[in-house]
Amino acid sequence: MLVLTSTLYLGALVVVSIVFLLTPSLFTMFIAFECLLLTSLGLLKLTSKSERIGEAVSEMFMWTLFGSFFLLLGFFTAYAEVGNFLDHCDSTAGLFADPVSGLISFFFIIGFGVKIPVWPFISWLLKAHVEASVEFSILLSGFIVKLGILGLWRILDALAPD
Repeated sequence: MLVLTSTLYLGALVVVSIVFLLTPSLFTMFIAFECLLLTSLGLLKLTSKSERIGEAVSEMFMWTLFGSFFLLLGFFTAYAEVGNFLDHCDSTAGLFADPVSGLISFFFIIGFGVKIPVWPFISWLLKAHVEASVEFSILLSGFIVKLGILGLWRILDALAPD
């Protein structure tokens, strides 16, 4: 049963990662990244043999939720400024040349900063690595965090002026 469940989680990670990498829509990329993190929470809980895994999963979930709040703030602020920002990341470069772009960038940097994570939002990652299995730690650091960096780059690239 454990092998089947972990295989389903890994299959979901692969499918969501493909959607994340190939979608031209920034909002779809955000939804895929959230699904990736939620799936990784299940995989973390499933593969850990520690008794304190519940605390690590709870902290990872709360910090991820905190980061999602800022990402949604960024998306809604960007959508209020330019409606098509969420649909096509290739055609919006340079649309935010006013002070609002700084606020939007701030929201996205904080949101992805929690999920990547950067200081001071790193406490959840430390607990997740300590309580996780070796395989999950490799997956988390080697893949999921790198997708967060790619997501931040794609969004800031869409906000950047030509």
